[in-house]
Amino acid sequence: MSDGTAIGYGHPNDDHQFKKLFLAIGACNKPGSPVICPPEAALSQTICVNMLHELGSAIQTFPQISISKNADRRWVRRLGEKMMAAYERWDVKL
Repeated sequence: MSDGTAIGYGHPNDDHQFKKLFLAIGACNKPGSPVICPPEAALSQTICVNMLHELGSAIQTFPQISISKNADRRWVRRLGEKMMAAYERWDVKL
């Protein structure tokens, strides 16, 4: 946060990869269940995915050598560092 406070979201491996999806599907099938991700929370993700679709072939994939996987998950090694490096190279002319 801007005041230096950190928010801990836990380790991604603490829960099954699709736990939130399964909870959302369950809520659709059971009237009165709490909504796991209301539209206000999903808006940013929806905008991001829509913009990715508009980019089409301009999207670059990670090289296979960077990708790790096991029976339950697939991930990009050192993704946080790679994303931070890309952000630091990003230059927007306002």
